[in-house]
Amino acid sequence: MTDTKKIKQLIKHNMSLYAKEKGFKFQNPTLLYKLNGNFVQILDFTVQPKHFYCNYALQPLYVPATTFVLSCGSRVRKQGKDLWDIGDSEISLEQSVTELKKNLDAEISPWFEEKGSMEGLVSFIEGSEITDSKFVGFPPHLRYIYLGFSYLSLEQYDKAKLTLENVLQFFQGDSRPWVQDTCALVRTMLELAKNEPSSLKVKLSEIINQNKVQLKLKV
Repeated sequence: MTDTKKIKQLIKHNMSLYAKEKGFKFQNPTLLYKLNGNFVQILDFTVQPKHFYCNYALQPLYVPATTFVLSCGSRVRKQGKDLWDIGDSEISLEQSVTELKKNLDAEISPWFEEKGSMEGLVSFIEGSEITDSKFVGFPPHLRYIYLGFSYLSLEQYDKAKLTLENVLQFFQGDSRPWVQDTCALVRTMLELAKNEPSSLKVKLSEIINQNKVQLKLKV
């Protein structure tokens, strides 16, 4: 099959029952998300000629974002391979999606549950698993931000300070607007943590609510 639009609709059709059973919602035919506390679990399908792949990712809502972020995650794999055959028929595509769902249940769902909390994310970023090459798409500056904001949320302010200062150092001398905005936010959060912890909690709650609106998340 070569009709990309049809393939995407077939993927949605074959994932619909799974999504309903597991609590995922469709943002579009190939992007599914699930709210779990202050985290979003993401499954994102990309269709290529003859193959598709599926990214999985965790996104903490207490870190500002304007879109779904796939950095904290990887691709669903089977025996080391991350491309899944589309084949020449609807049946062959259905078979591939069925196999993928088995891998989601066996490997990705437990990963979501283990890492999908502030403590779990901290353990993941500070642990050895993150050095695996499959997580190469999770850049250092974003790791520091996710880790630092997790520490802020856990009220571990000394660790947050050490971590977020790495962000400022990483971007030192970088004049790109989005970098300047990021550094300004980091400085604001560190100042609140130092002088107004109660205001910091309010700010983190505001970020969570803003993200839910920005990402158009449905409860």
